[in-house]
Amino acid sequence: MHCKSLEKGTNGKALGSFLTGISAIIGLFFFKEGTILSIVGLMLGVIGLKEIKRYEQKGNKLALVGTFFSLIGFIGFTMFIVWS
Repeated sequence: MHCKSLEKGTNGKALGSFLTGISAIIGLFFFKEGTILSIVGLMLGVIGLKEIKRYEQKGNKLALVGTFFSLIGFIGFTMFIVWS
C-alpha cells in the first residue's frame, strides 16, 4: 500500500522510540522498572528505521538514539535484577 502521508516529515515511530527510550531510563533510575518501555522503544526504533529507509523519511538519528536508550534501559534493568 502506498500512502502519501508516510513520505513526508519525520517518522513518528522514530520519535516514539526516542521518547520511550528516555522514559525507560528515567523509570529505571527512579522506579526500578523500565522493561516494558524498553521493549516498546526497541520495537518502535527498529520499525521506524525500516520505514525511514523504505519511505525516505527524516528521523534516522532519532530512531538510532531511541533504540540505544531503550537498549540501555533494558540492559540496566536486567543488571538490576541479576545483582539484586
